[in-house]
Amino acid sequence: MVVNDGSAQRSMVTSLTISFGQIVILDPGAFELNQEGGSSIDLHVSTSLVSGKTVALLSFIGPDIIAGSLADGSYTLTFRADRAHDRLGREVDGDCDGMPGGNRLDSFSRLFGDSDGDGDVDQMDRDLFRSVFKSNASDNKYLWYFDFDGDGDVDGSDNGQFNRRFGQS
Repeated sequence: MVVNDGSAQRSMVTSLTISFGQIVILDPGAFELNQEGGSSIDLHVSTSLVSGKTVALLSFIGPDIIAGSLADGSYTLTFRADRAHDRLGREVDGDCDGMPGGNRLDSFSRLFGDSDGDGDVDQMDRDLFRSVFKSNASDNKYLWYFDFDGDGDVDGSDNGQFNRRFGQS
């Protein structure tokens, strides 16, 4: 599983990419995403073939999704191997134990302002945020993951969201 583009930041989490080692047919419900505390997140799953292997791109749907990103919190992605099959119809090895079947669990978190993915919003994150404050999408210094509302600029509204989280872990 790759979060976003593989960068460390967890300020905004807008997609997950799952790459398989073969061609895999995914049935509905092959992926389940839950926030800590039990709430389920609706997913949009699109697949493609890359070098003869299936790649699934997961994005998020629902009222708690802002600017395409999950809300702050801890999440677990479950891959249900009983809902994924190879070209011959056999279950794939979901938990990588060498046997068909078995679910795989991957955990990650999102905290707006966490630019380095270390699980907190600290002075290092503040320094970077300040360096892009008042930038917009046409500026070279603009960083999309500090644009909380996704409106194309890092402004006072985004600063307010950042300040609400400063010092959190």
